[in-house]
Amino acid sequence: MKPRFDDWPQRMEAAIRARRDLPLDWGVHDCATFASDVIQAMTGEDFFAPFRGRYTTALGAVRAIRRAGFDTLADFAAANAPAVPVAFARRGDLLFYPTGAGGIGSLAIVESNIAYAAGVTRLDRLPAADAVAAYRIGGT
Repeated sequence: MKPRFDDWPQRMEAAIRARRDLPLDWGVHDCATFASDVIQAMTGEDFFAPFRGRYTTALGAVRAIRRAGFDTLADFAAANAPAVPVAFARRGDLLFYPTGAGGIGSLAIVESNIAYAAGVTRLDRLPAADAVAAYRIGGT
């Protein structure tokens, strides 16, 4: 994974702010595409590129992930970013929660002790401590 830009905090905040009030739209604004959009803003790398344009429903997302050989979004994240203990996840890192579409879970971006994920009507704020896995984005 590419390193974060020097001004990544401002880029991250702008990406979150731009998506704060967007409703869920599978394949366009869901937990994985939202997280990837924020990662792309911070690093220039489209983390979720292999799946863009490949699904438009929750079932389609599950099928796309599983067709690519991953059981969950955690498996996909682990194949693309180094895992870290959840307690050591820092601002801008990726978190995995086991609840989500069809058993593949959901992804969120850390912002202090909360994380942001795409929700049904707008971004959800989730307790970071409730995540079951974390991945370092753009750095060591």
